Amino acid sequence: MGMKAPSERKVDQHGSGREHHKSMIRFPLAIYEALWNSAQNEGRSFNAEILHRLAQTLGEDFAAEQPAAQPVLAEMLAQMREQTGLLRDLVGLARDASSQPDDLRV
Repeated sequence: MGMKAPSERKVDQHGSGREHHKSMIRFPLAIYEALWNSAQNEGRSFNAEILHRLAQTLGEDFAAEQPAAQPVLAEMLAQMREQTGLLRDLVGLARDASSQPDDLRV
């Protein structure tokens, strides 16, 4: 059974209005654990961690091959950075709140 070309594969709209391809991937256990731990540390889902890393890895190559995609990739990267920053802020606030004595909590 060979791989199908992207144009021949089933695409899922996934409620966002953007097209998504649904895949099943096998990972060596060490890579899976490293990705899982990284996702937990960064406050992302496992899927979001994989997409984040792929976007980082492929971004420069893809942008070089597809100049029209550069603004889209730049916007995606800016959004990911902003969301990561917001998540880090929330984690910091949660940690600060949990470290305060009960009588000082609002």
